[in-house]
Amino acid sequence: MLRFVNYARIHCELLDLPISVEAYLAFLRQGNPTDWQVDQVKLALHLFSRGTERWQWIKASKQTSAPGMPGIIPNPPQHAQDSASPHQPAPLISSPNRDPGAVDPLMANLDLDNPLKAQIAFGAQTSENQLINRELILRYRVKASGVNAGVISALGAVSPAGPPPEMDSWIEDTKRALRLNHYSIRTEQSYIDQTRRFLLFTGPVRAEELGEAQVQRFLEYLAIQRMVSASTQNQAFSALLFFFKRVLKRPLMDMAETVRASKGRRLPEVLSRDEVKRFLAQTEGTSGLMLRLLYGAGLRLMECIRLRVKEVDFDRGVILVRDGKGGKDRVVMLPGAVRSGLQQHLERLRVLWLQDQEAKLDGVWLPDALDVKYPNAGRDWRWQWVFPAKALSVDPRSGRTRRHHLNDNTLHKAVKAAALQAGITKSVSAHTLRHSFATHLLESGTDIRTVQELLGHASLETTQIYTHVMQKLGIGVQSPLDGV
Repeated sequence: MLRFVNYARIHCELLDLPISVEAYLAFLRQGNPTDWQVDQVKLALHLFSRGTERWQWIKASKQTSAPGMPGIIPNPPQHAQDSASPHQPAPLISSPNRDPGAVDPLMANLDLDNPLKAQIAFGAQTSENQLINRELILRYRVKASGVNAGVISALGAVSPAGPPPEMDSWIEDTKRALRLNHYSIRTEQSYIDQTRRFLLFTGPVRAEELGEAQVQRFLEYLAIQRMVSASTQNQAFSALLFFFKRVLKRPLMDMAETVRASKGRRLPEVLSRDEVKRFLAQTEGTSGLMLRLLYGAGLRLMECIRLRVKEVDFDRGVILVRDGKGGKDRVVMLPGAVRSGLQQHLERLRVLWLQDQEAKLDGVWLPDALDVKYPNAGRDWRWQWVFPAKALSVDPRSGRTRRHHLNDNTLHKAVKAAALQAGITKSVSAHTLRHSFATHLLESGTDIRTVQELLGHASLETTQIYTHVMQKLGIGVQSPLDGV
């Protein structure tokens, strides 16, 4: 689909989407693909174009070239019309000596993967005395009969008039406010993303014009058109509440009619003990060690990934979880089954740490500006990640190159592969092991208060949900079918 979109951006302006699809298929057949490849592309394009029969791909310009049709240049050059083939339409702007099948050199340097930022200023001679010279923003507008035009991008619906002029400064102010209030990096990323989507949706309005009505329309768009989940809708609402209160200094006081999306109660997915045994048998190495910790200690994914050397106490047989969900600390058990493997892992890790010391790399990231108070603490062995990444990376906040912890995608891939190899048909994620940890403890008779402490739940009601997925739902209760 990315190849089709890039092709349509260059060759299919002002064409209906079905015609753009046919033009792309004709272009694709020039490379002599197999019938199977063509069928796959047809299927993908069919799914993409379903319900969009009246769409047109047109360039959205900052200036209006024709009444009621922003971005359309009314009279394309005659040579462009003459050179256009039925299967490969000529671009809107062309040059007299240009090969019809070649890509316009002015279009070649565009960042086609970032349509909201790809801007060019170009000129083309349409007649002897007329010169078109405009700065165009390459993005798609959909024009349907009787429907206002909107821009379709990776961010969703975007106002055709562009974002608010102060959007960049508002985003920076939001980022500073989030860091001032010590929000996590992931919350910062999600809040910034939702705020940017909202501002692109509203269009070029002033700060005093933003209010409850715009928020209501945006949330309705997410729920009705985008059909997002209740949690995503509530996350967007929370981000906008923060934006209005901390950045615009105008709390949304009259949002009583905007009710948060209600979530239905969903029971967690739990593996049986046999399934856990089969699952872990398919894992090995660092990922296998981490997955055993998730199940054996009930850790959350990021709690395991962010584990530091000083937080593993082999003498007491415990793990100290620092800054868990909600910024809370707790103590969990260190499973005896992973003790030996974890000690060997740390011995290998110490070799990597010594190599980083010799290379004089920056130390690991430290919380709460400890690297300012203790400049050398990041190089101390005690503060090193238990599961560091193989490659160096750039800190998104400080810009310093250092060794960060392992990326969570590595573990997600390991979970997916192990579940497939073990023949488990349930939907298995890394968090499923934590659910299984709690359920198996309750099934073995562990007090629910103890399980609550081990999981780090603030409310006992959160822990009680595991009682609904226990193997024995009630003492002495038997299905009537078994008695027939």
